[in-house]
Amino acid sequence: IESALEDTAFKPEDEEAEFSIGDKDTRYGTGIIDVHAAANEIGVPLGESLVGDATLSGERSSADVTAMQRFITGMEPDPFSEDLADVTRSGEVTSADVTRLQQFLVGIVDDGSVEVTDLDVPSTVEGGEVFDVTADTENPGGLGTIQGVELRFAEAGDELDEGTATGLDIVDLAPDGGTGSVSYTQDTTGLPGGEYDVGVFSDDDSLVETVTVNAPFFEVTELDAPEEVERGENATVEATIENVGNVEGTQDVEFRLDDLASPLLVEEDVALEAGETTTVTFETEVDIPGGTYLHGVFTDDDSETAPITVLEEFFQVSDLEAPSEIGPGGTLEVSANVTNTGDREATQPIEQEFDLPSEIAVLDYLDDDDNLRT
Repeated sequence: IESALEDTAFKPEDEEAEFSIGDKDTRYGTGIIDVHAAANEIGVPLGESLVGDATLSGERSSADVTAMQRFITGMEPDPFSEDLADVTRSGEVTSADVTRLQQFLVGIVDDGSVEVTDLDVPSTVEGGEVFDVTADTENPGGLGTIQGVELRFAEAGDELDEGTATGLDIVDLAPDGGTGSVSYTQDTTGLPGGEYDVGVFSDDDSLVETVTVNAPFFEVTELDAPEEVERGENATVEATIENVGNVEGTQDVEFRLDDLASPLLVEEDVALEAGETTTVTFETEVDIPGGTYLHGVFTDDDSETAPITVLEEFFQVSDLEAPSEIGPGGTLEVSANVTNTGDREATQPIEQEFDLPSEIAVLDYLDDDDNLRT
């Protein structure tokens, strides 16, 4: 199951890190998954289990009736699904199942279906809580039915389509009023406060209720920062913080540079009522090597980032020219090219270093006038 969830879980488009089941990755808020894809990964039937399709042909026909009759008499039809041949969901295949399928094929009884009743959803939950959802199910049809029944969850007013499914339960119901129940849990971690629609959907029916999640949500907008800053200089960054949740909250708002996974520079404690907006301003010295970095303003719930280029000089020395030998009393001439390959104009002292060997041999010699010198 965990492998299926890993393969089908939503991740941001720019996410490169691999999901680790052992680490229980929870970075993506509510952890929405593609329920249909996940169920297919683990082989859970999502309505594809067609009760009465004993021969696994994808439809119900007289061939299924014949196969069921042969099975009852002790023969071994192939292919054959004993479970799907149990039309009345009694736990065994009997002549009653054959009769019921024949009645369906000629239109005397209706197909099985799943009606949803008695949906139970709390009216209010606190942000970050996990709440329970339950509902009853009933099959008014003339055949048994197996269906996947989904929990769907979205902001109030949004369409509760298949893409909003956050849970799945399988019901196996007998015909003629057979009943069952479904249960789910819904996590509200990372959700802005407000109203959300909670629905339980079968292939044939649905019920929807509304839950209010009480939570602040600090949204970051209007990031204003320089595109360039010289190393060692101060950068001033501003952003708008709005509590779009429905209750008051207090959070540390952080300015991060380079390592966006953790705060690097400064933070400010911000308290906002529901719907209140404020502007945060950060001024800090930027003392990191020249280059282009991501920086941004972060709350517990949201962030806005942008690139910033740190300007720095870099004096590169090349093409050094110097004699390999020099006689006593000679003059050493050295030349080189110095190029500023950095991003800003600057002045630096240029120094010549001359390293003598640690041991020097002292030699006597005759000069041009035959005088002995050392």
